[in-house]
Amino acid sequence: MNSTKVIHTVIHALAFSLLTACSPSLQPHSVRKENIVIGKGGATESKEQIESMILPYRVPLQTTMAEVIATTDAAAVKALPESSLGNLVCDLMRSHAGRISGKTPDIAFYNTGGLRIELPKGDITLSMIYELAPFENELETIDVLGKDLPVFFSEIVKRKGGPIAGMTLGFDSKGNYKALISGKEVNPTQVYTIVSNDYLINGGDNYQMPPFSNRTSLKIKLRDALIAELRAIKSTTPLHPTNDGRIYLLDTP
Repeated sequence: MNSTKVIHTVIHALAFSLLTACSPSLQPHSVRKENIVIGKGGATESKEQIESMILPYRVPLQTTMAEVIATTDAAAVKALPESSLGNLVCDLMRSHAGRISGKTPDIAFYNTGGLRIELPKGDITLSMIYELAPFENELETIDVLGKDLPVFFSEIVKRKGGPIAGMTLGFDSKGNYKALISGKEVNPTQVYTIVSNDYLINGGDNYQMPPFSNRTSLKIKLRDALIAELRAIKSTTPLHPTNDGRIYLLDTP
C-alpha cells in the first residue's frame, strides 16, 4: 500500500472514531507515531493532498460537533474557592449518576484542573463539552463512612476549594472547616455515597481518598454523562451557572 493510501486510511479511521466517540465499544488500544513523506512536490503538494483527503469528513464532523445541546443565561467560569463552572459540572455529575443508579449520590466532586475550558453565556455546543472534558475517565461511585470523611474535606481545604455538589464547606486560613451534607451535620456512622471519576478515586491529581467500599463503575465517561444530562434538560429553562455559597471562607469579614 503506498503512502497516500495509508494516510487516507488513517484519516478515515480518525474521522469515524470522532463521529462515533460516544460509543463505549470503540476504544483505542495503542498509539504509534511515524513520519510519512507524502507526494514528491514538496510541502505545498502534500498539504493539498491531505486537505483533499480530510474534506469529505470535515463537514459532517463539524456539523455533528456544532449541535447545540444546552443554553445558559450566564457564563460558567473557573475560580476558587467556588466556581460557577465547577458547580455546574458537579451538579450534572450528581444528577446523571442518580439517573443511572436510581439513587442520587450524597456528594459529587471534581478537580479544578480537570475543567479544561470555561463555557460562555448562550449556546453550548457538543464540541465545547469535548473541550471541557476531553479525557476518557469514567464516573464511579464509592461509599464512605461519615467518620472517614474528614480526609476528603481536608483535601478540599488544602486546595483552597474546588468543584463539589450535595454539600457545603466553609474553611478558614488555619485549615479549620465546617461541613454539611444536604444541610445536615455529618453522622459518623452513616454511609455516604460519593460520585467522581476513576482518575480521582484512584488518587489522581494527588488526591488522598478516605477509606471506601462498594466501588462501582457507572460505565459512562464523564464527558458523555455531561452530554446526556444536558440533552435531557435542554427543553427546559436555560441553565443558570452561578456561585451559591456551597464553598465559603469562614474568616472573611
